[in-house]
Parts: sequence; structure tokens; C-alpha cells
Amino acid sequence: LMLWPAAAAQAEVPGLIAIRNARVMTAAGPVLPKATVVVRDGLIEAVGAEIAVPPGAWVVEGEHLTVYPGLIEGLG
Repeated sequence: LMLWPAAAAQAEVPGLIAIRNARVMTAAGPVLPKATVVVRDGLIEAVGAEIAVPPGAWVVEGEHLTVYPGLIEGLG
């Protein structure tokens, strides 16, 4: 009996996500070596080195990760 994959497929995606301290490749600007990306309801809300993590955000520690611009759905 395999219930875990079905439960994982129905897991609720967080509405507010912050990827903190990641290397961010911007589409038209410089590479940000240590920045935060805030995503609210599937849309990028803020990107930058001085961006604070909003209260209640699901935090992804981004050290050793690189964030690229694109149309990728990683959680759904």
C-alpha cells in the first residue's frame, strides 16, 4: 500500500517562499553573489542583497545554490 506519494502530491504549496543567501543570476543585470528571492503566490515579489525575509515565509537556505530566471515550476 503506497500512501505517501499520494499524500505528497496533495501537499499544499506555501504561498510565501524566501530563498535566502543564494547566488542569483539576473536576466538583464549583474550576478548577485548573496541575495534573497521572495516568491508570493507563485510570482517573484522581490530580489536583492538587502531584501528581508517576510514574516511567515517558508525559508529555503540558498547557500551553495544558484537561482536562475526562467519558467520552472519546481514545487508542483
